[in-house]
Amino acid sequence: MSQHPFTIPDLYDLLHCGTPGDTAFYRSQCDGKQTILELACGTGRHLVSLSDVTDQVYGLELSDEMLARAQQILAQQPHTVQEKITLLQGDMRSFAIEAPCDAILIPYNSLYCLLTEEEVLQCFHHANKQLRDGGELLFDVYAVDPAWESFEQTEPELVAVIEENGYQIEIYEDRHWLPTEQRLDATYRHIIHDGQHSWSSEYTIPQRYLFREQIEQMLDATGFQVRSCWGDFDDPTWDQESPHMIINANKLRRRP
Repeated sequence: MSQHPFTIPDLYDLLHCGTPGDTAFYRSQCDGKQTILELACGTGRHLVSLSDVTDQVYGLELSDEMLARAQQILAQQPHTVQEKITLLQGDMRSFAIEAPCDAILIPYNSLYCLLTEEEVLQCFHHANKQLRDGGELLFDVYAVDPAWESFEQTEPELVAVIEENGYQIEIYEDRHWLPTEQRLDATYRHIIHDGQHSWSSEYTIPQRYLFREQIEQMLDATGFQVRSCWGDFDDPTWDQESPHMIINANKLRRRP
């Protein structure tokens, strides 16, 4: 029996295709800046768009598989786009690139993949060192519902059925919630059909959710000041009912 053609990055991109409005938001925030760094860039969903409005874009990614897929996608772009984008393998808890940056981005909940307060502080510390004075750190994360029980789940949930290249893919999400740790481990199981055969593939994304006050305290401790907090990409206000926290923080001082 032949194998299905989907890698984990392929399957990830089928479901995790961003929040409506996020690419346009980051593009507008970076318009006219010289050097941008995206942390945890995955397969590079934002990089090409950002290259249209800035001089140099770096994408940092830890996963070999995600980085390889990003390189394949970038290779399909015109040379004028490719020469503006640099892909780097690295960890957002400890990174440094040769060029000081005007803005550093952490889109689409990637900050929640840092599972301890120390890891978040490390990320913010290195971002501060990498930014020019006055540079911007921008990121978006889910806003946490104080009613932790909203994350409870008794059985896997069918979250999508996708048709792709002649295959039907059923995607199930199974959530394991640890409220005392503010941690949610989400496992995605894919059942792939071609009309004759079926296959199964899965991956898990561990996440540690944070409250706004926790994020702001860690930003302050690492030399940042929150400039703006939006509740959604089309809503400039934030309140306890907002689905997201979209934060723009300015570097105030150099960190040792």
